[in-house]
Parts: sequence; C-alpha cells; structure tokens
Amino acid sequence: MQRSVTSAWRWLLPATLLAWALSACMPHPSPSPLTPLPDTATSAPAASTATADHTLPATLPVEPSAVPPTAEPVCTPPSAWSLELKLSGGFAGVARSLTVSSRGQLTAVDESSGETASTTLSPQDLADLEPLVCAASQAPAAARLPACNDCFNYVLTISDGVTPHTWTWNDISLRDHPAVPLVQALRLWLQDLLDAP
Repeated sequence: MQRSVTSAWRWLLPATLLAWALSACMPHPSPSPLTPLPDTATSAPAASTATADHTLPATLPVEPSAVPPTAEPVCTPPSAWSLELKLSGGFAGVARSLTVSSRGQLTAVDESSGETASTTLSPQDLADLEPLVCAASQAPAAARLPACNDCFNYVLTISDGVTPHTWTWNDISLRDHPAVPLVQALRLWLQDLLDAP
C-alpha cells in the first residue's frame, strides 16, 4: 500500500508542474474594458418640468447718473406790479428817482433840477426786467447800513398792487445782494433818460 501511494505521487507531481507551465505560456484573453461611469460634472442635467421666469420687472432700476436733474422753479412776478428806485448821495449829492410799471412805462425825475423824462420799454426789455423784479422781491431785507462817505444810497420799493416792500442799501451793503442786477439796470435807464443830450 505504501508503494502504490509513492508511485502515484511520483507521477502526479510532474504532471501538475507540466500543466502549470503550459498554462503560463498560453495567451490570456484581455479583459473587457470597463464601461465608464457618467461624468456628473459635464453631463447635462435632467430635464425639469419647471419653466424659468423671464418676465421683466414692471419698473427697471435706473442708474442715479441717468436721472435728469430737477429744473429750478422759474420766478414770475405778479400780473400787475410797480417799483420805484430812489438814488441819492455821491460826490455831487444827487437826488433822482425812477418809477417802472408792469406795462413798461418808465418815468425819471431829477429832484434837484425838476427835470422829468418818460419812455416805454420794448416788449423784450420788459420780459428781461420781470425776472429781475421777481428775484429782488424775494430777497431778504438789507442789514444795517455800514458807514460809507460819498457812497450812493438806494431805496427800492416794489409793490404787487396790494403791499409795498422796501429795501435800503448803500454801495457797500448792496454788494452780492440778489437785487444788484435790477438796481444796475434801473440806474442805466435813469442815467439815459436824464443825461441824454
């Protein structure tokens, strides 16, 4: 019994080694490629039953720079107005006055000589004068007159047909006042009427 086992083992071991060697020399089939998994980063999302809302808002935002500036309110005088400018003082000690109405009538008076002159403003001159009258009528009252030798003194009275308003200046206090353009225009007309040859 011991002999038969030894004889069988003697033949089984070489056969096993030969079979292993032959199997190592035979080509093995290459493994089938794996099916790649879907790329979740690049794959398209699944279709959704919800629809995007592309409706524009009722009011679109506006950039601050695109908002036009608000126009300043235009000052207009009352339908009927009148004014008087009294001019006095200076080196020669003048005493003159000029009255103007909303109809464009001008009257200049030299109180020293008694001379009087009148004229009528053109529609364009009257239209240019009205904003100056309105601006001066809304100006604050003048402060206390500073001392000024040989200065001209100005007394301006503007009436809206109901209430007169009066301002008093001299050459120093009149500076930078809103009524300066009006007073300058009235002085030129006063000079042209009384000093014309």
